Amino acid sequence: MSFCLLAGWRDIAQLLSAIAIFIIVLLITFLSTRFVGGYAKQKLQSGNIEVLETCRLSPGKFVQLVRIGDKYFALSVSKDRVDLITELPGDSLTFKPPAEKSGATFQDLFDKAKNRIFHRGDKNDGK
Repeated sequence: MSFCLLAGWRDIAQLLSAIAIFIIVLLITFLSTRFVGGYAKQKLQSGNIEVLETCRLSPGKFVQLVRIGDKYFALSVSKDRVDLITELPGDSLTFKPPAEKSGATFQDLFDKAKNRIFHRGDKNDGK
């Protein structure tokens, strides 16, 4: 009888260890993604070339709006080629403020998952 109880505690300890390791790996992944993303973003924004928008036309074919210095260009980008479509006057373009840009970040997804896990019983969790 005591052997069965001891084996049960071992199983519970293994399960808790696996959960703890998973959480640690998830935390390390989150922190490294945040660090690398911030570093890459800073590196991209410090230059004279900036991709402002990208529109996917088909798999492997895109139209990109690019700022080089103080001039704006529309480019056709495919797997093997980059072609200039036209130069655009800067005053004809409208840009969304940074807060309105769409797309979920890892932080948003992480917070949403955390809220769902810890507030399971709460019906008003933003669904």
